[in-house]
Formats: sequence, structure tokens, C-alpha cells
Amino acid sequence: MRVRVVVAFVATTACSDDTATNANGDVARVSFVNGFGADVDLLIDGEVHASNVAIGAVTLLDLPVGARDIAVREAGSSAATSLTTQVMAHATAPIAALRGSGGALVVRALEDSSAVVPPDATKLRVLHLAARAGEVQVWRTQPDYQTPIRWAFPFVYNSVNSYYQSSPGTWEVRVWTDSATSWTTAVNAARLTLLGGGKKTVAILDRPAGGIKLEVID
Repeated sequence: MRVRVVVAFVATTACSDDTATNANGDVARVSFVNGFGADVDLLIDGEVHASNVAIGAVTLLDLPVGARDIAVREAGSSAATSLTTQVMAHATAPIAALRGSGGALVVRALEDSSAVVPPDATKLRVLHLAARAGEVQVWRTQPDYQTPIRWAFPFVYNSVNSYYQSSPGTWEVRVWTDSATSWTTAVNAARLTLLGGGKKTVAILDRPAGGIKLEVID
């Protein structure tokens, strides 16, 4: 079993990083996730910000606070799809390139549907953003219940998934790409400890060379 946990701090003002602040302190850090299943180019306010963003990559963006035009196009194409989003200093949702109906490229804000976390609780959600993976199996343990529990099913690409709530402590998420599930033989796993009032999003993403991985994107 391979364990990979990458924590991305989303929409926080990075005062120690000269690229993430200015004289007014009005730049925020936002995650961009490539869940499209192919490499993409990323454009910010009409300018190319990054070319050939790899399949399954999570990229941190330092964006000025305010209305921003986020556009994505398949690498090598001139046709882009865009999203106008309001970047806020402390609460901007991750942005994702996704595969929509008929294989079309879409760009979407991964909005937080359960923003308020009680101070004596934690919340976690899992998003299936691996366009090439098909249906997967996802199980978890949570701070107040250490017996593995199956997450919502069927768990298919681009599923809308709400947060689960538990007490402060350690969560573990494990994922499989077929029905032969065993807690000890998961394809990938993420283990994270949250303090009271904390919440995170775990994304299932494609690996460029094949297979899937788990990334913590906020």
C-alpha cells in the first residue's frame, strides 16, 4: 500500500511569501486541480499562467482578491472554457478542471457546502476527480469510530459529496479501483489529524502514468 498525503493550504494570506501578498495584503492562495484526464493550460484574467498542467496535478495560485476570470483549455488547443469567481482573502474554494457531459472541458469551483464546523468537531469530504478511473470504492475510519465504514456508493467520477462530521482526531481514507476491497490492500490511503473546528477535502485524482492517488486539497 502506498500512502501519499499532500496538504494544500487554501485561500490563506501568505504574509511570509513575497509572491502571495502586496502592500494592501489583498492576495489569496487558491488551489487549482486538474481533474480533466488530460494536460491543460491555465489562464488567469486572459493571460497564460501555466502551460501543460499535468493530469491529476494540484497547483497553488496566488490571486489578487476580487473578481477573477479563470480559463482552462486542453493543452495544444485554442478553445478555452472559463469561470468568473470571486477571490476572497480567507474563503475561496479550490478551482477544478473537470470532464463534463460528452467529454467537454469544464471549470468549476469546488464549493464548500458545510462551512460551519462546531469547535468540538471536525469534518471531512472526499471528491472523485479522477476522470480516467471510473467507479471506485472508498472507505474511512474517523476519530469517534475506528471500524472501517464504506463512504457513499456508488462512488463515480464528479460525484457531489457532502462533509461527514466526527470528533477531533485522526481520519483515514482508503480507496480501491475495483470491487475486491480489503482494508489492508487499498490502492492508496490518506491519514490526517484534525483539531476541533477543522475541515479538509480529500480528492481522488488520476496519476499521469496510470492509476489513482489521494491528495488533500484544502
